[in-house]
Amino acid sequence: MRSDFRYIGAMACTLLMACSHANGGTLMSTWTEVGDAGDTLATANITFGSSLTSIVGTLPDNDPSGVDIFALSITNPSMFSASTDNFPATDLLDSWLYLFDENGLGVAASATTIGGSPNATISQGSVTAPAGLFFLAVTRFESVPQSLLGSIFTDLFSASTNGEVIGPLGPGGNSPLTSWTNPQPLLDNANYRIDLTGAGPAVPEPTTAIIWIVFAASLIGYERRMRVRSQAGRVDLHQPVG
Repeated sequence: MRSDFRYIGAMACTLLMACSHANGGTLMSTWTEVGDAGDTLATANITFGSSLTSIVGTLPDNDPSGVDIFALSITNPSMFSASTDNFPATDLLDSWLYLFDENGLGVAASATTIGGSPNATISQGSVTAPAGLFFLAVTRFESVPQSLLGSIFTDLFSASTNGEVIGPLGPGGNSPLTSWTNPQPLLDNANYRIDLTGAGPAVPEPTTAIIWIVFAASLIGYERRMRVRSQAGRVDLHQPVG
């Protein structure tokens, strides 16, 4: 009997912990960079949770590429937007944003406004591709994505002087991302925040409802085991005494 109570108690504790986890922690709408997000699709931070409205992180002053990439989903392409904020002026950093599809092909890019805001924005209406998995890169000034055929986007310094969103019109625009060129040095770590709309995590976590279903299934299995044990006990009681 004690083992039965321990089983039920363990299941209840597991459920409470799972529900607590599902209502906070990793399921919060802000994703905080884990370690140092990489500069390739293979080394990108993979966001997960129940929702995603912003990403916060840091471009270290010793990062040679000056690029952080995050995997996310675009759930509503027509409403998708990404905008940087909170770049401290002491970091001497102008932010650029690049969006790639799941295969690493360029989708959209935006630079800062020359002589104006240090923030970059990929505005709503810039994404016409179907909903799905995408990769969002935030870079320091003049970090340029390359494919095997050359630059994926034309020079943002001249093509996005007022924060315009441009497509992958460079000579390497029809090939996937392979590397980055021309990163500008930082005098200090650069903190950033990317505000998002129309987006979600790359990997949704299980909801509380799913957790309850698993718990209920476990209890059903437990009840069946108890029934079999009880029936076996009754059979033994009716066995003829030798």
